[in-house]
Order: sequence, then structure tokens, then C-alpha cells
Amino acid sequence: MRDKSILKNAHSRKNKGFTLVELIVVLVVICILASVAVLSIVGYIDRSRYNKNEQNAISIYQAAQSAVNKYAFTGEQEDWILSVLIAKGTLNPYMEANPDKDANGIIRDKCFNKIDYDNFTLENNNAGESVHMRYVLTNTKNGTDDQSKALQNLLSGYMYDSSVFSATFSVEFDVEKTIGSDKSLHYAVNVYSVFYDEGRDTWDEVAKYVSTSLAVVPYREEAYRENTSLVGYFSGINPSAVDTVALPDDEKRIEFYELTLRNDETLDLTFSAHCGDD
Repeated sequence: MRDKSILKNAHSRKNKGFTLVELIVVLVVICILASVAVLSIVGYIDRSRYNKNEQNAISIYQAAQSAVNKYAFTGEQEDWILSVLIAKGTLNPYMEANPDKDANGIIRDKCFNKIDYDNFTLENNNAGESVHMRYVLTNTKNGTDDQSKALQNLLSGYMYDSSVFSATFSVEFDVEKTIGSDKSLHYAVNVYSVFYDEGRDTWDEVAKYVSTSLAVVPYREEAYRENTSLVGYFSGINPSAVDTVALPDDEKRIEFYELTLRNDETLDLTFSAHCGDD
């Protein structure tokens, strides 16, 4: 009888299984591990999207700069500025809530002052003087509006992958208005910056961060873009870069040291000028 009782108790303990508390503990552990895994996957996806947006912003910047440089070479740039950029683009002056800062935290886009730009006229200013203003063209995802078409026409000959247009991106242009020696207004342009995001159909409140009634482009601050909006951004020049560069006159001797083509697109020219017998 005793042996049978011992066998019966052993058999009962063997078939008892897990208690409710043990099951709950196991489920909690599984949920914690699953949540950590999901967050890691989401973080990886966001990081990949951000990095791709950054690279596409650089590519579009280079393509746009090449396009406006070609217009300058063929004599079409001023007409393009007036008939396309100014006529169809959006004015984007300096905005205190969304400044463009350099690596040292110095604001570099205060020169885009709307009052100064509007008051710059042949009557108020002299030959040789100039003023800058920023204009924006935005391509909405698969957009067919005037600004989207303007960017597609500008960039199509310079982009190897047409899928870049299946995204929302904005190109900021630095327009310089100058009074020439002929006492007439002249215009020049350079690309200021590019915003890019393949995951948005348009710039929403998260991308802009500041009041959508005021913001034309997404919020520029790098930490916010990297961790929240995921918008790619590239700004490669200072606002003054479109200013005219004066070459030496006939009394100076020019010596060329180096001519380098970078990335099959950017030409670097190194030279010096010597006056008289110096």
C-alpha cells in the first residue's frame, strides 16, 4: 500500500504542469523581449530611411546646381529665374523659428531679408549693389503641379534614377538681384539647400515642426530630423557664394596650378594673380 501511495503522489506531481503565476511570468518576459525586438527593428528602418533621404538630398543638390550652371553657360539662366523660379516658386525669407546654422551654430541666412529685397530698386540703389532672396520649388510625391513639373524639367537630364521623383523634396535657391553697370537689374542663382523624404506625400506638421502657416520647408535642426521627422537635408554653400568674382585685369599675370574634376561634376580651379614684377 505504501509503495502504491508513493507512486501515486509522484505521478500526480508529474502531471501537475505550470501554475498560473508561472505562465504570467513567462508571458511578461516574452512580451518584453518582443517589444525590444520591435523597437530595434523600427529603429533600424527609421535609420535606413533617414540615411537614404540624406544621400538623395545630396544627389539632387548636385544635379540642380549642375542644371543652373548650364543655364548660366548657355545664357538661359536669367530667363529661367524670372519665368520659372520667381514666377512659380515660393518666396522663403529668413525665419527666426527655422534658421539655417553652420557647424559653429552661427546663423547664415539672415541675408534673406524680405524688406531689403522688396526695397531694392533702380531708384533706391546704385550700380554694383546687390541683394539676396531665397526661393523654393517643391516636388510633391508623384506631383503634377507647376512646381513639381518645374523641378522635374530641371533635374530629369541629371538624375540616373527616376525613382527619386517618387518622393517629396524641396530645393531652395539663392537668387541674387544686382544692378549692373548698364543701370538695369540682373539676376543670378545658385542652389542653397535640398530637403528630401521618400516617406511623405507632402510636408506635414511633423516635418515642419513650426507653425504650418509660416513654414515653407521642413525644420532644419539636425537632431530633430534624425530622431523625429527623418527628413534628409543638404546645404552646400554660403548665401554669398553667388556673388560675382572679379578676375584680374590685363596688367596682372595669372598662373594656373591645378585643375581638378571631382565626382564628374565639380570643377576645382587653383590659380594665383601677380601684379607687375611681384
